[in-house]
Amino acid sequence: MKYSAVASFATLGLATFANAASQNFDIITIKSGSDFQYSTVGVNGDTVEIVQGNGLEGAVQDDGTLKLSDGSFIVIKDGKLTTGKKGTDGFAIYQGYVTHGDDPFYVCPNAAFAIETTQCTNGTSVALKALKVGSTSAQSVPDFTPGSGSISSSSSSSSSSGSSSSGSSSSGSSSSNSTVVTQSLESTTLATITSCASGVTDCPANSASSASASISVSTLTGAANLLNGGYAAAALAAALILA
Repeated sequence: MKYSAVASFATLGLATFANAASQNFDIITIKSGSDFQYSTVGVNGDTVEIVQGNGLEGAVQDDGTLKLSDGSFIVIKDGKLTTGKKGTDGFAIYQGYVTHGDDPFYVCPNAAFAIETTQCTNGTSVALKALKVGSTSAQSVPDFTPGSGSISSSSSSSSSSGSSSSGSSSSGSSSSNSTVVTQSLESTTLATITSCASGVTDCPANSASSASASISVSTLTGAANLLNGGYAAAALAAALILA
């Protein structure tokens, strides 16, 4: 007679792990009716300003800094946007636009069309659109809020004996020789163990080896952290077959 202990992670297959950074984006200015509608934002020297040609490319990090593709960061000092090795935090992507708290952004013509957060002489207030890299239709990247790293998973899960519900529970169906027991925690199936009917003395579900089918949520979290940034989902399964 053969018995099996199966660790089932159907729910984990639908889990979504928060990004460590936003999608990479280009920046264009938005100000309808002005000279700066759809202007490209780039870096000249270490100053963030309106440029001709290729603009900057960057991503908001989980600590709220804005990191550029060359490894430098956006720095805000005295209202001026420059670049440096240590970035200013507080950036986010909201409704498709780069934000920095409640700060406004201005294009300042007296400073080579530099982007600043303080009003300047003859300055034009603009919004900074976070444009998908290579987009030809002004499509924005998804919103991103720094510091919101979390793990969320679907509440549905399945195993050979059916679905599990939230909380710690056990349910199963029986046959002439075995009963399937499903252990659940926070809507995530941790283990499905086949136990034996009474009178079976060599049941593997009663042995120390059956414990290896129980895997903690912290183990799953650690595994998820090894994945590259971006939305990640994993479906893991482990099976122990004992004769």
